Amino acid sequence: MKATLSKLVTVIVVAFASLGLSLGAAEQAHAASSLSGCFVWNTGVPYAGRVVYVEAWNGSTWVGVNRSGKTNTRGCITFNNTPTRMYLRLHAYQVIGFSVADGWSYIYSSPNSGGEFVGNATVFLR
Repeated sequence: MKATLSKLVTVIVVAFASLGLSLGAAEQAHAASSLSGCFVWNTGVPYAGRVVYVEAWNGSTWVGVNRSGKTNTRGCITFNNTPTRMYLRLHAYQVIGFSVADGWSYIYSSPNSGGEFVGNATVFLR
């Protein structure tokens, strides 16, 4: 009886393996994605060396996803391995003295879109 049960388990495991399935397998990984865009000040000067954040749409508002980085000398930035199952945009935000520099991409990425350029945006000092 033990030998028969052992053979049955072996046959089941081999069957799952041949179908590419496994017991308790994790969800299949999705391809890495990226999000990029460029910013300029309202004067036309590149928003160079400044912080930009990634934001996601949660169904009612844009919220940060704990990703930030600095723009290059042309005011552009690329984030790799960004979340893939949500709408994303870039947000430039910085406090300068008693003012706020603020601007965001008006184009946003779609869920599962892979690499996407969300356009050029203007940053205003308010």
